[in-house]
Amino acid sequence: MKRYIFSFTAFILIVGASCEKKVEIEKEKEAILKVLHEEANAYEVGDLKRELAVQLQDSITVRLQYGFSGYKIYAGWDSVKKHYEDIINDVSIYGVKNFIHLKENIIMKIVGNSAWLTCDNIAKFDFHGKSYKDDIIQITFFEKVNNEWKISFNAFFPKPETHMEDQIDALGHVLLSNGQIKDAITIFKVNVDEYPLSSNVYNSYAEALMKEDQNGLAIENYRRSIELDSMNYNAKEQIKILESRIRTKQKNK
Repeated sequence: MKRYIFSFTAFILIVGASCEKKVEIEKEKEAILKVLHEEANAYEVGDLKRELAVQLQDSITVRLQYGFSGYKIYAGWDSVKKHYEDIINDVSIYGVKNFIHLKENIIMKIVGNSAWLTCDNIAKFDFHGKSYKDDIIQITFFEKVNNEWKISFNAFFPKPETHMEDQIDALGHVLLSNGQIKDAITIFKVNVDEYPLSSNVYNSYAEALMKEDQNGLAIENYRRSIELDSMNYNAKEQIKILESRIRTKQKNK
């Protein structure tokens, strides 16, 4: 009889410990989700102080960002902090309104004081009176420091699908390669109007303007492309060529 009582007691203790562990994990998940949403909400309102507060501020903090000309890795706190300062400043300067983030299809795993999650990061916003939506994949790692979860790694990837922006851009380049420069300019301008936060559309538009010898306007659009994607080194080189072309014309007048 004593043996059965001991076994039953042990069973209760094991079940109780298991339930307690599940409750603890759920609490940790809630805490992590709170950090995830706080980072997004801080970005929406342009609050840099709140944005930086949820980041792990050390030498191995990393953010990986996809841009028109490739991927950019911001490694170390100084680099990550500068990136956040730049992107929040860009949103404020260029008139983006009603910015909201939605996090959907969240998958999360916690291992000790570390955790990771992946989700759909859906951004909705208004720009110059039009509404836009950007749906990308987010992968985030968290570390628990001093009993607080912090973001140690953030990565954002475009979904592998063809967007209308890409189709319009491809059409413009077909026209450009066929020598139909004016038609290409018209097509690329449509992309600029429809996707004003894409570095690529300004780059293509500038390329066509350059062929039409509209040098000043081409420089403006290359610069806008660089503002949206600092890795667009081709645009930087084209600006040098255009500025040299303008100086030569002025000398020959």
